[in-house]
Amino acid sequence: MLKVFRENLKTLRWALWVVIGMFIASVFVSYGMNNQLTSDTGQAAVTVDGFKIPMREWQQLAQQQESQLREMYGQQFTPEIAQQFQIPQRAITQLVNQRLLLTEAQRLGLEVTDDELRQQLRQQLMGPDGKMLSKEEYRRAVRQMGYTSAARYEESQREDLLRAKLQTTLMQTVSVTDADLEQAYREQVDRAAIRYVQVPRSKHAADVQISPAEVAERFASTKDQFKLPEQRVIEYVLVDKVLLRNQLEVPDADLQAYYQAHQSDLKNPERVHARHILIKTETRTPEAARAILEEAKRKAEAGQDFAALARELSEDAGSKDQGGDLGYFPRGRMTPEFEGPAFSTPAGQLAGPVTSPFGLHLIQVLDHQPEGVPPFEQVKPLVRARVAAERVDGAALALAQELLAKLGTEPVTSDKLKALPGGNQAVRYAESKAFSKDENLPGMGRTTELNEAVFGMAAGTLASSPLTTGRGPALVFLKEVKPPRVPELSEVQDQVRRKIETERQQTLAEATAARIRAEVAAGKSLDEVATQLGLSAQDSGEFAKNGSIQGLGFDKPVIDAAFAAKAGDVVGPVKSTQGAVVFKVAERKGFNALDFNRDKDGLRQRLESEKLNQLVGSLIQARRQEADIRYDQSLAETFGLVSNEKKPSAN
Repeated sequence: MLKVFRENLKTLRWALWVVIGMFIASVFVSYGMNNQLTSDTGQAAVTVDGFKIPMREWQQLAQQQESQLREMYGQQFTPEIAQQFQIPQRAITQLVNQRLLLTEAQRLGLEVTDDELRQQLRQQLMGPDGKMLSKEEYRRAVRQMGYTSAARYEESQREDLLRAKLQTTLMQTVSVTDADLEQAYREQVDRAAIRYVQVPRSKHAADVQISPAEVAERFASTKDQFKLPEQRVIEYVLVDKVLLRNQLEVPDADLQAYYQAHQSDLKNPERVHARHILIKTETRTPEAARAILEEAKRKAEAGQDFAALARELSEDAGSKDQGGDLGYFPRGRMTPEFEGPAFSTPAGQLAGPVTSPFGLHLIQVLDHQPEGVPPFEQVKPLVRARVAAERVDGAALALAQELLAKLGTEPVTSDKLKALPGGNQAVRYAESKAFSKDENLPGMGRTTELNEAVFGMAAGTLASSPLTTGRGPALVFLKEVKPPRVPELSEVQDQVRRKIETERQQTLAEATAARIRAEVAAGKSLDEVATQLGLSAQDSGEFAKNGSIQGLGFDKPVIDAAFAAKAGDVVGPVKSTQGAVVFKVAERKGFNALDFNRDKDGLRQRLESEKLNQLVGSLIQARRQEADIRYDQSLAETFGLVSNEKKPSAN
C-alpha cells in the first residue's frame, strides 16, 4: 500500500520527517491486542477532520511493517524487540500524518488528473510478461494487496500521487547555501578518537556523609532554589468510561441489527494456523538442514508430537518455546516461500521441507479458515464491545450531567460529593494531591482540559459542567489554592540532601581524575593508573562534534575538550554527566578541501532532504494542533492515545 509515496520517501529519506520515522511493526499478540481489536477491521481506527481511517487500514500497515522488521532482524526478531517500537501507536500516527499531508495538498490546490492516475495504474499493474493484467487478474491482484475493492486501490494510488506532488512543491522552497555545505561537511568529517578513564560520582558514594545540620544549613541559604509553583487541590467525581462500558446494556436486537449492517466490516481474511521447525543454513549446508527436517518429518508422520520436535530442534527463537506455533496469520504476513506451502496444504498435514531466506522449514498446518463473516454468536462479544464503545461517551456524559443535577444549587460539601457514586462501580470520588498546572493527575489519563479549567476557577467553587479527562467526564470542586511558596524543610529535605551529596561526590571524582592525569604526566600509562584505582580505560572509537562517545553517550564537555586538543594530548579532569573524565587523544581528523569538492553534490542532496524533513515535520505538527483527531475508544484505552477533539464554534 502507498507504494509510490514510500518509494519517494526512500529516495529522499522522508522517514525522518514523519516524526514516527523508525521501522515500525505490529505483533498483535505481543501487545495484548485482544480479538476485539485484531478482528475489528471495519470501524474507524481514527477520524481526522471527519475523514474515517478504517481499522483494516491500520492493521494492514502494521502487518506490512512487521514483515519489514522481521526481515531486518531475521531470526533475532522477538516480541520484545517489536515491543520496543511502541508499534500500534506509531502505525496509527503515521496514518494520521499521511491524512494531514493529503489535506494540506488539497488546501494548496494540488490535484491528480485521471490521465496521471491511469499512467500510475499501468506502471503498478503490468504483468510479468510486460502486458496489462486482465480485469480478473487486476481484481485478484488488488485483493492480494489487501484492498477491499479496485475502487479503494485506485483511490489510494490517487492519494499517493497527490502527496508526491506536495513533496515536489515543498522541495521547491528548500535551498542550501555553499556556507551550509561547508559547515555540514566540517561537522561530518571532523572526527576524534580518545582513550579515556571515567571516574563516576558513585565511586565516592560511601565517602560522603551528610548530617541533618548540613541539610538545614544548605536549605536556609538556598530556599529560593526549591520554590514551588502555584498548586491546587480538588475534590472530584469521575465517571470512568472503561468501567461504564462494561455496564451498558445493549439489547440483542440492536446487536443483530449492527451485525447485519456491518457484514463487510466483520469479514475475516483467509487465515492459516501453523507450526514450524526452522533449521538455519548459516552454519551447515542446505543438504544437512534438509536431512534434519526429513527425519523430523518421518517422526511426526509416525505419531510423534510436532510441538515437542519443534522445541527440541527449531532454531527460531521467537516460536521455539511455543512448540513452533506461529498462531493464525493472513496472506502477506510471511515470506512468499513460506506462505505458499502453508496456504496450499490441507489442515492436519505437513509441508516441506521448504526453503526461505531464513533457512529450511517443516510446516504443520493446524487450521485453515477461509475468508468470510463469522456466525453471529461467534462475534457477538465483539459486536457488543463495538456498540458499547460507540455509546459510552454519550452515556458517560449523560450520567455525569445527571450527577451534577443531583448536587442542585446548594453549597457543595465533601459529604455530598462522596455520596454521588451511590455504589456505582463506574463512578468514584477522590481528593487530589496538590498539583501544578502542568501535572497530569494520577489515574485519570491526560487532564489538560481539566487543569486549564481548574486554574481558572475560584476556591470553593464547582465547575459548571463536567470536565474532560482521559478516563471520562468529571465533576470538579476546587477545594484549595496554594500560592507559589517556599516549602518547609520537611517537604524537600531528601531533595536538598541529594543535591549536597551530588556536589561532594563530584568534587571527589574530579580530584581522583586530577590524580590520574598527574600520574600519567609523571610517566605512568593511563591503563596502569586506572587499574590501580579499580577503574578501566576504554576506547571511544571515532566520534563527531554532534555525535556520541561509546560508553559516555553525548557528553558535550568531554566532546568539546577532545576537539580542542591535538593527537597525543592528555586532557582532564573534565566534568562529565556521570562524574569526571581523563583522556588521551588517539586521533584527530579535519577538513580537506579536495574531498569536500568531490562530495559536495551528494552532500547538497542530503541537506536538501534534511531541510525538507524539518519543513514537513513542522507542517505536520502545526496541522495536528488545528485538526480534529478522534481515536477509536478501544484503541485509545488500550494504547494510551489522546484525541485532539475540537469543539464546534459558538458562531
